[in-house]
Amino acid sequence: MQKKRRFYITSARVLPWKYRNYVSNLIHFSGEKELTADDWLGSANLLSIVGFLAFLLVPLAIAGQNFWLYLFFGITFAILSHVMVVVLLNIKMEDRSERIEQVLPDFLQLTAANVRAGMTPFIALKYSSKKEFGPLKDEIDFIVSKSLSTVNFADVILSMSKRIKSTLLERTLRLFTNAIRTGGHIATLLEDIAKDIIETRSLKRELVTNTKAYTMFIMFMVILGTPLLLSISLAFLQNMLTLQPERPVETSFSGTSGLISEIKITLPFMTKISIIFLVITGFLSGVLMGVIKEGSFFYGTRYTPAIIISSVILFFILNYLVSGFLA
Repeated sequence: MQKKRRFYITSARVLPWKYRNYVSNLIHFSGEKELTADDWLGSANLLSIVGFLAFLLVPLAIAGQNFWLYLFFGITFAILSHVMVVVLLNIKMEDRSERIEQVLPDFLQLTAANVRAGMTPFIALKYSSKKEFGPLKDEIDFIVSKSLSTVNFADVILSMSKRIKSTLLERTLRLFTNAIRTGGHIATLLEDIAKDIIETRSLKRELVTNTKAYTMFIMFMVILGTPLLLSISLAFLQNMLTLQPERPVETSFSGTSGLISEIKITLPFMTKISIIFLVITGFLSGVLMGVIKEGSFFYGTRYTPAIIISSVILFFILNYLVSGFLA
C-alpha cells in the first residue's frame, strides 16, 4: 500500500501544477474526504500507462504492422483517462450542489420557524440541522462547531460557499449574513428566499418540460435516425462495389465518352467512419441534452455512454437487416 501511494504521489507531481490545482479544487467542491488529488491523478496515470502499453504492444504482437495507428490509439486512451477523471469529479461536484439546492428551501423555512420561536440565528441553525438534508447537514454541523471559537459567525457562514460550488447558495448566504449584521428581519427574509427558490425551481422544471420535445427529437435522430441512414448508405455502397467492373469500362452517353473507374472506397473503411461518426454525434448530443436540461456541459456527459452504445448497437443491427433486404 505504501509503494502504491508513493507511486501515485510521484506520478502526480509530473503533471502540470495548474492541472493538479484544478483537480484539487474539484475534489474540494465535490466533498471528497477519503481520496486526494494525488490518488485520483495517480490512478489516472496508472490506467494511462497500462492502456497505452496494451494498445501499443498487443496489436503489434498480433498484427505486426500499423505502428503509428496503434500509437495514436494508445495516446488517445491515455488522454481520455485524465478526461474521465475530470468528468467524474465534475459530475460528483454538480450532484452534491444539486442535492444541497433541493433541500435548501426546506432548511431555510425550518430556520425561519426557529427564529420566530425566539432562537438566535446560531441556535436556529444548530437545531435546523437534520439528517434528511444530507450534505447540507454536514456543512451546517461544520460551521456550528467552528462558530464555537473566536471566529465571527457571519464569516463562518460565508465560508460555506468556498466548499460548495453553488451560485444560489452563495447569494442566499450573503443575504443571510447581511441581515445578521444589519439586524434585519431574519425570519421574513429566510421565508422570502425559500419562496423565491421554490418558484425558480418550478419555472426551471416547466422549462425542461417545454423543451422535452426537442430532446426526444434529438434522441430519436441520434439513436435511430442516424444509424438507419448510415446503414442504407453502406448497403448502397456494397451494391455499387458488387456491380462495378473489374477494369475501367469505356462508355458513351449522347456522343460523349468516358471511363467508369474503380471505386476506391472500401466497405470496412466506411464502417469505421460510420462508427466514429456515431461516437462523436452521441457525445455532442449528450452534452447538448445536459445544457438544455441543467445548463451544464458536464451534466450531459452522464448520458453519452448510453447514447453511444445504443446508437452503435442499432447501427450493426440495422446494417445487417438493410444489407440482407437489399441483397
